[in-house]
Amino acid sequence: MSLIEQVAARLRSILNTIDQARANLATAAHHLDTARTTLAHTTQGTTQPEAHQSISLVADGLTGVADADQATQAARAAIADYLARHDAPVRTTPTTPTEPHANPPRRHPKTPPN
Repeated sequence: MSLIEQVAARLRSILNTIDQARANLATAAHHLDTARTTLAHTTQGTTQPEAHQSISLVADGLTGVADADQATQAARAAIADYLARHDAPVRTTPTTPTEPHANPPRRHPKTPPN
């Protein structure tokens, strides 16, 4: 296995790990939301500041999980884009730049017209 193939395989493994982490974050969000709802019903009508503070803190935890999920999704997208760019097959024919010096061929010298 070439170095490029090893890197691509590791990146795919990282994507799987991120998918598992996001599933765990979804489970955590579900449990926190359940806790928040249960806590709100349980403490309904109380005048104790700790009860209201607890509900707020659980909601903050839920927001933190959502923020972590967004950041993790952004990281996953960046890794997937990187993998797609570097794991793509190498072109066998040169491309013609649309502007001077734009996207010059990397591996194939320009061939003079016949």
